[in-house]
Amino acid sequence: MRKLTLNSIIILTLTTFLAAMASPVKVKITDIKSKSKDPADQYIEGELTKDSKFFIDRDYLIVAVPEGFEGMQTIMAANDDKKQAGTDFLSFTVDKDVDVYVALDSRADEEKGGTPPTWLVEGFEKQVKDGEPVAVETTDGGMVTVNLWKSSFKAGTITLGGNAEGSAGAGSNYFVILTGQSTGASVDAKSKLSTTWANIKSH
Repeated sequence: MRKLTLNSIIILTLTTFLAAMASPVKVKITDIKSKSKDPADQYIEGELTKDSKFFIDRDYLIVAVPEGFEGMQTIMAANDDKKQAGTDFLSFTVDKDVDVYVALDSRADEEKGGTPPTWLVEGFEKQVKDGEPVAVETTDGGMVTVNLWKSSFKAGTITLGGNAEGSAGAGSNYFVILTGQSTGASVDAKSKLSTTWANIKSH
């Protein structure tokens, strides 16, 4: 009976630890500004979950999220801005160091005959796993998926270019996914794990 109880504690502790390690780190996002085609369009914060929206002017939904990305914050964009260019189209401010993922219409990929925006190629890295793009599946029947491009930034104001800046093939606008780089949650989880193990050994 004692062995079963200890095993249960170990499993529960490890489950809690792994969940804490995998949880996105929340960031305070302020001053979201865009040079939108329609000045009335206000880009807003959202969340990357199944059945969530990612455009403010369309009803397309998220169908599937890559492992490890569930629950990350997003900046919802206007799809009508898909032809907007420039290198300073979108800006926002974050309160901590972040990893930023640009979710780009997969039709802009070179493999599909497209061309990603110049600023994206120069400042971001396309995410690939097992030889395939890391992608979010959507109900947008044109692009179907958006491929993720990553870059890391310090706390402060971040500026991104327009969807059409030097690009071709993207029939829909990009949106933004981000997560904080803080290791506070990881440290706290490790501390709790060490404490639990110490308690188990003392009995």
